[in-house]
Amino acid sequence: MLSYISGQTSLPWSYLTFLAHGHTIPCRELSKINSRFTSFLLAQPANAPAIPFPRIGDDPVNVLWMIPITSEEQQFAETHGSEQLLARAGGDRKDWIFNGEPKFSGT
Repeated sequence: MLSYISGQTSLPWSYLTFLAHGHTIPCRELSKINSRFTSFLLAQPANAPAIPFPRIGDDPVNVLWMIPITSEEQQFAETHGSEQLLARAGGDRKDWIFNGEPKFSGT
C-alpha cells in the first residue's frame, strides 16, 4: 500500500494535471485489504487533524488525505460532488489514523 501511495505523487507530472481536494483516484490494491473499497477520495476534511508543515518558499503545504471509498461512494461523488460525500460521511477526529503533533526540525 505504501508503494501505491508514493507512486501517486507522479500523477501530476505523468498526466500534466494536478491533484486537489475532491479528486478521486482508483486503487486496486485497496481490494486486497478490504474488498468493499475501490478508490481514494483526496480531501482536506474540516474535521481532519491539523498538521503544521513548514512553508515551501512562500507557499503553504496542502495536505490531501486519502480516504478509501466504495464504488457506490465514487458514483455518489461524481453525481453530487465530493463535498456532499464528505458531509454524508460525518465522523470525528477519533476516526483518523493520524492524531499526533509532528515535530519538524528546521524549515
